[in-house]
Amino acid sequence: MTREPPAAVEVLERAATGRGVLDNMGQGSAWIYWTGYLADILPRFRERIGRSGDPAIIPKLFILISLLGRHDARASYSDSRPDSWAKYGIYPVIVTRSGTEDRPLGRHSVYRLGNDDSKHFLVEFAASVRTMGIMRGLSDAELAVQTRAFYYALKEIWSHASTDSEQATIAAESLVIIFGSSEADVFDQLKAVIASEPSRVK
Repeated sequence: MTREPPAAVEVLERAATGRGVLDNMGQGSAWIYWTGYLADILPRFRERIGRSGDPAIIPKLFILISLLGRHDARASYSDSRPDSWAKYGIYPVIVTRSGTEDRPLGRHSVYRLGNDDSKHFLVEFAASVRTMGIMRGLSDAELAVQTRAFYYALKEIWSHASTDSEQATIAAESLVIIFGSSEADVFDQLKAVIASEPSRVK
């Protein structure tokens, strides 16, 4: 029988008090990913988008989690990774400032589907999944187990955080988590979600 991941409250209590050991690294990595990264950037996320000057950006951060998670960790123009995403119909939106190609939102690049400039979006793979595979030397089967644990724990933490305060609710609404069996699967899901979003500009 597969053991269900612990509720977010249990994960938070263990991390805060040091009582016991987290059941696996997937759950621990989800907690670190939330507290060390997402909980920091999401409260100011919509404000950053507003300052970008791009009215086409969907005010959400799309986090991709692939079950076969041995991929480059970040969806970022500086990683040269988006060049290979053309096969999925996903292209970076390049902004030129003073003759230099730039990313309008710091560490995040902005993307579009095909030539559609009515909806731009920010997306990245959950770096913690790749880190688990590299640092621990997990087999594909072991990494798949920990990736599932990471996904379910992150969803629990995210759901719990959305009820903490009005600011936390706004932050949680700025996040979309997409989980799939492969890179192609998560990109197919991402494209469907983006297509369902209303156009940001006419």
